[in-house]
Amino acid sequence: MTTLNWMLTPMDQTEPEKILALTVLSQLLLSTSASPLRKALTDSGLGEDIVGGGLETDLRQMSFSVGMKGLTEENVAKVQELIEETLTQLSKEGVPQTLMESCLNTLEFRLRENNTGRFPRGLSLMIASLSTWLHESDPLVPLRFEEPLMKLKEKLAAGESVFEDLIRENFLTNPHKAAVTMIPDPKYAEKEAAIEQERIDKVAKAASREELEEIVEMTQRLKEKQAKPDDPAELAKIPYLSKEDLDKNMKTVPFEEDQISGATVYHHPLPTSGVVYMDLGLDISGVSMELLPLMSLYTESLTQLGTKKEDFVSLQQRIGRETGGLRPSTYMSQLVAADGNGPVVSMLMIRAKTMSSKTTQTFDLLKDILLEPNFDNKERFRQLVVEEKAGVESGIAPSGHTVAAGRLRSQYRVGDWATEQMEGLAYLDYVKALLERVDNDWEGVLRDLRALHSAVVHRSKLVCNVTTDSDVYPGVKAELKSFLDSLPEKSSLELPSWIDQAPTPTPANEGFIIPAQVNYVGKAMNLLDAGYELTGASALAAKHLGTSYLWDTVRVQGGAYGGFCRLDMRTGDFLYLSYRDPNVNKTLTNYDGAGAFLKSHDISEEELTKSIIGMIGDMDSYALPDAKGFASMTRKITGETDELRQERREQVLGATAKDFKEFGEALDATKESGSVVVVGSETSLNAAKEEGLDISLSQPL
Repeated sequence: MTTLNWMLTPMDQTEPEKILALTVLSQLLLSTSASPLRKALTDSGLGEDIVGGGLETDLRQMSFSVGMKGLTEENVAKVQELIEETLTQLSKEGVPQTLMESCLNTLEFRLRENNTGRFPRGLSLMIASLSTWLHESDPLVPLRFEEPLMKLKEKLAAGESVFEDLIRENFLTNPHKAAVTMIPDPKYAEKEAAIEQERIDKVAKAASREELEEIVEMTQRLKEKQAKPDDPAELAKIPYLSKEDLDKNMKTVPFEEDQISGATVYHHPLPTSGVVYMDLGLDISGVSMELLPLMSLYTESLTQLGTKKEDFVSLQQRIGRETGGLRPSTYMSQLVAADGNGPVVSMLMIRAKTMSSKTTQTFDLLKDILLEPNFDNKERFRQLVVEEKAGVESGIAPSGHTVAAGRLRSQYRVGDWATEQMEGLAYLDYVKALLERVDNDWEGVLRDLRALHSAVVHRSKLVCNVTTDSDVYPGVKAELKSFLDSLPEKSSLELPSWIDQAPTPTPANEGFIIPAQVNYVGKAMNLLDAGYELTGASALAAKHLGTSYLWDTVRVQGGAYGGFCRLDMRTGDFLYLSYRDPNVNKTLTNYDGAGAFLKSHDISEEELTKSIIGMIGDMDSYALPDAKGFASMTRKITGETDELRQERREQVLGATAKDFKEFGEALDATKESGSVVVVGSETSLNAAKEEGLDISLSQPL
């Protein structure tokens, strides 16, 4: 991996207008596949993916970083030269007008929308103000974007070479530059361990008997302190709500349901300040099992390969100019059922947001993407496959708990098995083979892409969700009908459904060796399959288990960065997971002790109340209009009624210590039937196997 890095001026010594212009420049250079610097690096084929992140404004000293990973040593200098050459070319030839308009619109939309997801807006604004406030500058500067944005627009309208000048000043003539190259060493962990052991041996050899005994005593005192419960008198000093302060009723979202051109349409009339949020769900149950793993790259191709009207660069710029974002992805769930094994709900979900004044342009975009895609660009598709492979591989080590969770879930439910084929380690195997196919059988790959498209793009079983202001929706509805009428009524290609072809999920113990010094230890069982009836109190007991027993045994005493559990009320899957864990078998032993803990734990009324408050907080978590509308739609299409949600809320509010003990009995009864997945170091996994863990090992990287 290699990067070029520039130190820029301090935040508190830079005009707000310049900071905003640098932000736009960073987006212009790197944010999309059409960005000139990103495109030049990707097209070069010198490495696998882009790294660096562009502009950094979270620290007082601003910086800019860009480079590539997955390259050979002889390509290091070539990457650095290409970065310099591309920046020089842009400074001389200028930035394309369409690219500037696209980036400016994207940034302005983001600033005005201020969509912080589940993170409260107030806290987001406070954190943003810290970039100047921490350094004794005006905390409101990062929040006031109107005036700097207006000045930037005026300069660009007057024809000033704003971005070209910034490139010359901050990159080409900036002497504060560093090139950083990192070369992997497969023996690095082994060398570090040897150095550490040498240091320990040296200290042990030099220490007296009394000093060694003191170290043992200190360690024992630490373990005792870790295992000792917090003083109830001290805990009582912390203020908290009572159950009486909690709302007894579940929050609901208003909606209207309609049938338009054979599609089911949901409208959520919520205040969005003129922004229109649209979710388009195309049924993918008609995709064959053979083509299913290609879905992820197919969805990406819709916006990354271009259309018959324009290449992918123009398409990306058009998306930036006319929307606030447009993103296709796959959605996989299942209908609510008593046995946790309801019919699968599988969709290609296209999520878009735009201003109400641009709904026509957004629907025109959707028409072009869905009705006139161009899959013929072999080199561009190959780039997508290479980037996808690099992205999946680089995500395994830092997010091993997510990898383990996906693998475990795939062993119990067909929908989760499908997700593993499209996103997990099974998908990585597919992508590696696909890369070879692109090189050796491009016509075959092209046929598959076209077959997928024919099987997916139609309005049969289509679901559409619109979240916007009540007075805006009538105009959107008219545009939506015209769009839906343009889609084929049904699939033009009949394929055997992957749902009928999918194998029966089977639990298995698996270990995946990665180049890391830590482990991610997972264990799962399905409680519904074991005959246990889930209630809202079950979810409460699981939450309490994660914040008490697992926190203490896996994190505090075991040394992992995190230990937690997850209960899926829809499927019945119950997962134990650890994060950056030095142990394997010890953690599994702690998991198996969870049931006994709940059975023997006499939870106090104060503890129970705090757990209930936390659970209700999760149920009523902060959400902005787009998230409320999308969540409401997914509940409708999966059969999760407001009545069921209210019933579970009442079960949480009325939970008792008896519910916790019953959940502990269920965990105890199923611990022997659970399956194990560990993502971790070769040393740890081999040691665990030698200690008796029955597990098959493989190396995904």
